[in-house]
Amino acid sequence: MIKRSSSYLKRKNIAVYYKNKKIENPSTIRWYKYNRSNFPFLFVQQPSDDNSLGRLKFIFPNSSSVYLHDTNFKQGFKLKNRAISHGCIRVENPLKLAELLVVDTVKYDLVRKELGLKPLKNYAGKPVSSIKGQLPQKDLVPVKFSPKAETPILITYFTAWSQNNKIEYRPDIYKMDEKLWIAMKKFRL
Repeated sequence: MIKRSSSYLKRKNIAVYYKNKKIENPSTIRWYKYNRSNFPFLFVQQPSDDNSLGRLKFIFPNSSSVYLHDTNFKQGFKLKNRAISHGCIRVENPLKLAELLVVDTVKYDLVRKELGLKPLKNYAGKPVSSIKGQLPQKDLVPVKFSPKAETPILITYFTAWSQNNKIEYRPDIYKMDEKLWIAMKKFRL
């Protein structure tokens, strides 16, 4: 896509890195000189409304590199089959989750500020109601915010459950049912 359109990176809000240093003007790179076997660059799409991970990502320790994230495809939450992600978990209201995790209002307003949103509290004598909509958005750089206290996360995966006195079934998109069935058969009495 870069070879086809020199403005592709800018349109998609993608930063280019070479040896861990950001290239300020990637249009100076002679892209035609590179292919899959000699490609030294790293691409990082910045948090934005165009990024499929949205503007917020919640990273937590786990052995599967799974995380919770915002999405730019909000209508996906209305779909009957919501298995449209690639292993990570989309959060319908990530700003609300951030508010619950950081607990204190000042830290939450810092999160809002990083996203270009107006604060909830009155700062520097300016009433919040005087700030219209979103604040001007600068180049977003990932900023880490940590919860005040450790927050346990339990992720479950169900393909069948009881609802309204009947069993509801869903497709086994991760192919776990067969593995579970084999494991259960070992303990059958």
